[in-house]
Amino acid sequence: MFSKRFTFFIVIVAIAFAANAVIAQGSPQISNITLTAATVANSPIGDDTRTNGYIAGDTLTFTVTYDQTVRHSNAPASPAPSIRLRFTIGDEQKTADYGGGNFTSQTTIAFTYTVQTGDAGTVAIAAEDLELLGGARLDETTPGVENPNANLAHGAYRFNISVNAKNPTVTAVAFVASTSHTYTIGEDIEVIVTYTEPVDVTSDPNPSPTLTLKLGDTQTRTLAHTATDAEKKVLTFAYTVQWNDPDDATAQAAVVLPKIPNDASIYSGNYITDLAGNPAEAPAAPGFGPLTDGTINTNNAPAFANNASIDDIDTPVNTAIGTINLPKATDADSDSGDSLTYTLTPNLPIGLTFDAIADPPTLTGTPTVRQAQTQYTYTVTDKKDATAALPFSIAINGPPTFRHQTIADITAR
Repeated sequence: MFSKRFTFFIVIVAIAFAANAVIAQGSPQISNITLTAATVANSPIGDDTRTNGYIAGDTLTFTVTYDQTVRHSNAPASPAPSIRLRFTIGDEQKTADYGGGNFTSQTTIAFTYTVQTGDAGTVAIAAEDLELLGGARLDETTPGVENPNANLAHGAYRFNISVNAKNPTVTAVAFVASTSHTYTIGEDIEVIVTYTEPVDVTSDPNPSPTLTLKLGDTQTRTLAHTATDAEKKVLTFAYTVQWNDPDDATAQAAVVLPKIPNDASIYSGNYITDLAGNPAEAPAAPGFGPLTDGTINTNNAPAFANNASIDDIDTPVNTAIGTINLPKATDADSDSGDSLTYTLTPNLPIGLTFDAIADPPTLTGTPTVRQAQTQYTYTVTDKKDATAALPFSIAINGPPTFRHQTIADITAR
């Protein structure tokens, strides 16, 4: 009798122990970790498919799935994190947190991370990268289990999702010509800008990025984008010298890069991005400006021929001088924006006329008032006030006289 009861008790204990052992062996295990990405940020180039990687502001959501329901307890008040998942973007260590508070029964836990500027590379999770924070618990939902802890162990994962939130930066800026070069009218001043990665200058709204060119001390011009190399890393900007640009000025490229579009209060206009839509660092590339190059020669003074001269005029009063053709100057620039103007100073004797419009300019008339020998300057001036001049003199004498005041009468017989 005693033997049967004792045997029955042993059987009951053995069954209960076996049951507990089964439950302990069946504690929740991680069966999978998945990653999804959401295009939350607005892409400056409209690339909502993120062909070239997710950008700053987008979100990554890691979903940890258990093979049975689990419960979460001792979590701090939301949104404080209670479970943390470590992962990498490229070579950089990152963390994604769960901060949703306690729950009683679910098979999945979601961890979110917002992509930050500078993140770049593929996303991966190493083994054993899940941890509870601050005394939080994660257990199986069956009450009274002897070993209720959910297993945090998991394998390594590498996801086919890439992040490209690193802004392109400038590595070099240079004038194409040598620093001793002299630019003339119609010639291009070219500046090349090299970036750390391929950049986009074809997608709306950034098809026309520009740089600023300073001529001399005060005047500025726009360097327009004219070419991109095959790798899309080197951009060429150019400005064509015009006749009205300052002469003998120094070309200085203030390398002010087009700015991030949402910063319109500081900068406006088109801008440059990488292929993922990350704007180039702005407003300036440190260490690359202002750059100085050779001088700009937009004007050469007009000139008379080497042997050109004007004969001195010495004529009696009331005697016509005929038409005197004055020398023409040559415009050394030969550009359509320039023109030559002729002047004669000081004022001419009464009766003489200077025609500056005639081709060539002329001096005509009959002087009616005597004038002592006076020096005159015949000047040609171009539109930039460059000049050339020829000197000569004019003297208007009294009427012709005889040496003797009388002539003896002659009587014929």
